[in-house]
Amino acid sequence: TPAPPAAAGPALRLPFSERLALPVGLVLLAGAWLLGDRAELPPATTTRAEAIDIATAELRARAFDPDAWDASAEFTTEGGQSYQWVFEELGAEAYDRLLGTWLAAPHWHVRFADFDRGAEERVETFTVVVESDGAVSGFTHALPESRPGAELEEGEARALAQGHLGDVLGLDVDDFEEIAAQQEALPARRDWTFGLRPRGLLPDSAGEARLNVAVAGDEVVSVRREIEPPEAWVREQQREARVAVAVVIPVMLLVLGAGSFLLVVGVRMWAQGQLPLRTVALFAGVALPLLAVTFANGIPAVVAGFDPVLGWPIQFWGWVFAGVLMSTLGAAAIGLA
Repeated sequence: TPAPPAAAGPALRLPFSERLALPVGLVLLAGAWLLGDRAELPPATTTRAEAIDIATAELRARAFDPDAWDASAEFTTEGGQSYQWVFEELGAEAYDRLLGTWLAAPHWHVRFADFDRGAEERVETFTVVVESDGAVSGFTHALPESRPGAELEEGEARALAQGHLGDVLGLDVDDFEEIAAQQEALPARRDWTFGLRPRGLLPDSAGEARLNVAVAGDEVVSVRREIEPPEAWVREQQREARVAVAVVIPVMLLVLGAGSFLLVVGVRMWAQGQLPLRTVALFAGVALPLLAVTFANGIPAVVAGFDPVLGWPIQFWGWVFAGVLMSTLGAAAIGLA
């Protein structure tokens, strides 16, 4: 006689009705979509195409041919300790006064690169900073170290940097105090970096504002503003960050444990034939296109950050593979949860 069938294990029951799973899940997905990272970026009055056109005109105005380069643009909001220190220690009024000059406001980074060159020549790029209102506030020309150029003496390089500040940026050199002059001897040229402190910008503060002017050969290739908070304040922020990490780690472990539990429950339900496959497929089917659109929406910003030295194809297709994999796994996880 045939053996009696094995008794089925006890049915697994979730602590909520399956009828609630679909509407609650759809609401959570819609909330995640609407409240994602995009909401954190302030709007720009200049579009990506307009920013590229403005940067292209700036390149031509500097006697460079933009047609020989591939342009990409990324809208970015900078932040960090300098912003936090100015706001907390100097106040909102000082923060508003420095924002857009010594503290970068939200802006477009438009980069011109040529991925078809040799590995060493791909280092050469142009970066134009276009503010959200369309004004050009920064220009950087990165050169390969092997590029031949002039070997200026310190006085000649200083005069070139000071002339650039006055003639191009409209700044008064007398408003700055030179605090550093650094030389870098390269195989075929000599580069210089001058550090200037603006007089009276932070008179009652232990922090330091600094204007760095970089000269490559006989060309001013970048002018960069920065504010450095006091070391004591930075150390205190590092201490608070360590405390925050100590709090966040247990929370992350709790979330990881909950996710692992749901995965185990899903596998057991599937093994016992109790997994509602239609519900899983519906959730995964809704989540996959949303994740894929979010992934595709980030393509321009990701491409703008590609390293020219590594080449375009390997970075792009590697990123596509990672995005497809993460979207598929994410949709599957949402479906099972």
